[in-house]
Amino acid sequence: MYRKERRIIKDKSRQLHYNQEYNIVKRARTFDGLYHLPKWSIIENYIDFTKPINCLEIGTHEGQSTTFFLNKYLKQNNNSKLLCCDPFYVSHWNNLSNNPICYKDILLENLKNDVYNQVSLFTGTGRDLYKNELFTNTKKYDLIYIDDNHSYDNTVLNIENCWDKLDIGGIIIFDDYNEEYANYDYEEAKEWCEPVRNAINDTIFNSNKIYDILLDDYQLIIIRLL
Repeated sequence: MYRKERRIIKDKSRQLHYNQEYNIVKRARTFDGLYHLPKWSIIENYIDFTKPINCLEIGTHEGQSTTFFLNKYLKQNNNSKLLCCDPFYVSHWNNLSNNPICYKDILLENLKNDVYNQVSLFTGTGRDLYKNELFTNTKKYDLIYIDDNHSYDNTVLNIENCWDKLDIGGIIIFDDYNEEYANYDYEEAKEWCEPVRNAINDTIFNSNKIYDILLDDYQLIIIRLL
């Protein structure tokens, strides 16, 4: 009985709904990534989005942040570009629903005709991307968002590769940094955040990198100064 009830609950938690404010289709779930988007407005004080910019997203999932960046910022200049990296795995919950929709299906529904116009998709891990010419041939990025595998080693890998590609005055956003600000279960949040925070502390805060912290919350926003 428990397993059957749990399956029903999970099925309901994966239903899609539309958020009118951000024009985003997403799954209904306890942790809502849209909760953080208003806090990103701080980056508008440091990046001129009327000029063409290069953006990178490591960990795209169903495209909530992708759609936000595109609709709010990139469309201010048609020459701005966003490269999205994600392995687009088929999740186990795909088998628990009568509507077997995948992460990438939701992403494409959000992007519609903007795919490959201003947004490019790379299917693979960050480790794969960092060896690919899509990444290596790009001189610098103005904005990088990392919401990837939350292990310590993987976060270090992302920082080591992305920091040098971040332009002076560019901004990098890390998801899942400080569980103290989580809007879901604290212990669960700590499991997600602690490896990420330790990696950031070791490779950025305890280094000779020159930066300033713009937001220290559940997410961390840093501007590179030198």
